[in-house]
Amino acid sequence: MMKRMLAIISAAGLFTTCQIEEEGTPKPEEGFIRFFGEDITAYGTSNASDLAFDGDTLIVFGAQTNVETGNSDFTIIRMTAEGLYLNSAFYTPEIKVRIDTDGDGFGDRELGTDEDGNMVSKGDVPDDRFEPILLEGSASGSRIEPVRTGTMASGFLTAGTYRFNDNALGIANVNAAYLGFYDAQLNAVADTVLLFNGNPSNGLDYFGNDVIQISDGAFIFAGTIEVERMGRPADLDFRLIKFELNAEGIATVWQRTLGLEGSGQDDILARIFEKDNGNLVIIGTTSDRSVFGENGGNNGTNVVFYELTSDGNQLNSITYGLENDTDVVSNEVVSDAVQIASGFVITGTSTLSSGDNYAFFMNLTRSGGFIAGTTLTSGFDPALQTKGTGIVQAGDRDFVILGAYESFRQLNPAGEQVNERAEEVMFMKVSPAGSRVAETHYGSADGNDEAIDGLLLSDNKIMVLANMDFGGGVKLVSLIKTNDNGKIEN
Repeated sequence: MMKRMLAIISAAGLFTTCQIEEEGTPKPEEGFIRFFGEDITAYGTSNASDLAFDGDTLIVFGAQTNVETGNSDFTIIRMTAEGLYLNSAFYTPEIKVRIDTDGDGFGDRELGTDEDGNMVSKGDVPDDRFEPILLEGSASGSRIEPVRTGTMASGFLTAGTYRFNDNALGIANVNAAYLGFYDAQLNAVADTVLLFNGNPSNGLDYFGNDVIQISDGAFIFAGTIEVERMGRPADLDFRLIKFELNAEGIATVWQRTLGLEGSGQDDILARIFEKDNGNLVIIGTTSDRSVFGENGGNNGTNVVFYELTSDGNQLNSITYGLENDTDVVSNEVVSDAVQIASGFVITGTSTLSSGDNYAFFMNLTRSGGFIAGTTLTSGFDPALQTKGTGIVQAGDRDFVILGAYESFRQLNPAGEQVNERAEEVMFMKVSPAGSRVAETHYGSADGNDEAIDGLLLSDNKIMVLANMDFGGGVKLVSLIKTNDNGKIEN
């Protein structure tokens, strides 16, 4: 595992903002836009995935792409609440795996090819005498969670995915889930890489989506795993692992796999939460039919709510979909959710069978009952396509949906399209019923920009995490501090 320090660009005015009201932009201490990224001679692309606050500092989790190798490493950046850089580190997991090409349960002693060029095993060796193979790949972050109790009195949990290729071993785009534990100074305490059955040669994927610490001090790692059942085509299911951290490292308490069985019956996890009664809630995307029965039952992928006991046993599940038009199928894919006093609020992107994409909003009770749900159109131009990536509850109990406008444009009073740009950061405030309250956009001059996540600060301002594209392979992490309507003002 390597650790390197990040070379930071931090600024309040290097970026062409595209706010609705730009005149009288306040000083950086009132609101700001800052950028963070590595020297592009080594790392050309920064890709943030999650933003957290541990009570003192902001923490960004993501990945940085190495220009020379094309691979990427996990990255953690710590900043003050004012967005001033403190420290950072890169991590490259060591993935040592058993290769079992013939599927007999033993690691291969020697690999070769047959007369047709297929990878074959030339002999097996028991696991107790097998030396694992070290693989290199590319990291993709998902979530970072501050830890405040138990073995790690202060530190962070991370969940992500590591994709690797090895032509010599016949491994192509196999994904492994990643779980990391780091102290407050970003030193690794423990980490693990998880593969389906510990064997990448079967080609089955395992994604790390979320991680939380629960009330008993243990941790729940939540992911999505590709399962092949009795020789039938593989499908994706939810995968939960309860961990404890002790002096020996990571100890598994229990594991659960949940979801629909069958080809094409995919279940993809987005978030996991613990309720006050200790039950667990999973929110994600499913191929199961919506209870609303829209489009005569032909309703694509939908939002699913699972409730489990604290031991991971299923109590109930319910599925909801949206309908824009009786002749158009809406495929909802969940990106993010937040737990609030009344229940859970969800966002993502609904892809229509007509080919259009729209961010969506869904509000559920604590037990998964439906309150409201709708796709979100833009006030800049109702035909503007959008995608939802993150969600924040504002101080006034409305919600901010973060994401991107695809090929941004506005309509002038005459109804003509103007201000055409590339992909722009989307900041859309909606009511608990999903009605649009306010809307703002930001972006670099020519690149594709996207908001990823956000936080409500103690002064009721919103901190937005975004990935900003400046062209030429330069992509930087950005923090944008605004009021709860998306304006950079006090």
